[in-house]
Amino acid sequence: MSEKLDHNGIFLLQETHSTLSCEENWKRECEGNLLFSHGTSNSTGVLIGFTKNFDVTIDQTTSDKNGRILISDVTVNSVKYRLINIYNDNTEQKQINTFNSLKDHLLKHKNDDDRHPILTGDLNFIFDIQRDALGGSPTLKNVPLLRLCPLKMN
Repeated sequence: MSEKLDHNGIFLLQETHSTLSCEENWKRECEGNLLFSHGTSNSTGVLIGFTKNFDVTIDQTTSDKNGRILISDVTVNSVKYRLINIYNDNTEQKQINTFNSLKDHLLKHKNDDDRHPILTGDLNFIFDIQRDALGGSPTLKNVPLLRLCPLKMN
């Protein structure tokens, strides 16, 4: 977080490797408002940030304890958004667990039809081997994809 941000807006980061001990320093350096779901200094962590002069109202925020999920309901220029930042695991079973946790965290937020969802992050799976993968031995993980589909409908 050592670089100053010259533009106004929202930024969402994954794999921040942030911990509670670095939070205040990052906030001071950024001069904006930062929301965290901490991982460890060696892995995970997600962040939703708002630059210093960006006019935003944070209505509600929830996160998991594993540094993989951060959800924030915000209002910008009288428009309501639900920002969802996810850093998914690499293995299929843990991906399923993360999506189940995401669903549980979404249920903690008020069901608001006027709120526009924005899902960002690193899902750590591919939708189409021909278009989304190059090299290695990519495999489609169908079960996590199926877990994502109902979330898109809510």
